[in-house]
Amino acid sequence: MIQRSARLKVTTIRRVIVRAEPFCFRARCQVCNCDVEMLSVDRAREVLAIDDGAFNGLLADGIVHFIRTVSGSLWVCKESLIAS
Repeated sequence: MIQRSARLKVTTIRRVIVRAEPFCFRARCQVCNCDVEMLSVDRAREVLAIDDGAFNGLLADGIVHFIRTVSGSLWVCKESLIAS
């Protein structure tokens, strides 16, 4: 009778849960008419590196698109930020 030996290599797998950042999500921008990443107002100001007055001016002039949720939160279209 022939005996055979085998080697067994055991490795471990670690699972990591990756969660979306709390300051962005995807939604339909009514102006762009497509699904885009929406950023919180604070994150949008960080991206543009401007103060509150200048940012509010961009919103008022319609340069930066935004949506308002049912809860009253304001979310900014990332595509319009890049374009501005």
